[in-house]
Amino acid sequence: GHRIQVYGKPELLKQQLTQNKIRALLLAGIRSAVLWRQMGGKRRHFFFAKRKILAIAKTKI
Repeated sequence: GHRIQVYGKPELLKQQLTQNKIRALLLAGIRSAVLWRQMGGKRRHFFFAKRKILAIAKTKI
């Protein structure tokens, strides 16, 4: 299978909590992309709406 290379401080990357957070964020990103495509989203839609999406996301966090 394919592997994803994560760069960072080795002492942080060895921590189980950090590893779990990275895995969760990667999975959330993949899930978001799948849902985006299922709802009819296209790459160009994301490209042009990126600032708006980020602004909305920042208000939700």
